[in-house]
Amino acid sequence: MQQRATAAYAAFFLVLTIGAYLAAGTQYAAANSARASLWGIVILAGLSATFLTGMAYLPVRG
Repeated sequence: MQQRATAAYAAFFLVLTIGAYLAAGTQYAAANSARASLWGIVILAGLSATFLTGMAYLPVRG
């Protein structure tokens, strides 16, 4: 009887551990995706600022 209970607790512990590991992996993936998106916005903002500054110094025709 005690061996069955020990085996049941061990299986339950493994299921919880694997579930927690998978949940943490999902959270890390979401954080990395958000970080990559933020860097994309920063790069596009920098390119836009450079482009607009360069356009401001073009000669005026007229």
